[in-house]
Amino acid sequence: MDDRATSGDGEAGIVSFLRAGPPPDRLSFEGWQRWRTTRSAFIPAPRLSPDQYGALPTRRRALHDLHRTASHVNLGLQETPMSRRVTTLMRSRI
Repeated sequence: MDDRATSGDGEAGIVSFLRAGPPPDRLSFEGWQRWRTTRSAFIPAPRLSPDQYGALPTRRRALHDLHRTASHVNLGLQETPMSRRVTTLMRSRI
């Protein structure tokens, strides 16, 4: 199974950030290996200037927006002193 999807009009790779099929079952050995080897394969959305973004066709613009949303969701969390204190407090209460 390929982790890359294609759009209906033959533009391969335009929605490569979307996975085809169900998520891997990380409770099985095969699923864990698949997840482990593909988890860092995500490529964030490219930065576009306002002119480049405006020149995109409507469909490509919508896909770019979706890719940007996926990029923001996959950002790493930054630990700060305040977040560390909140984490400690919440863990002590749970």
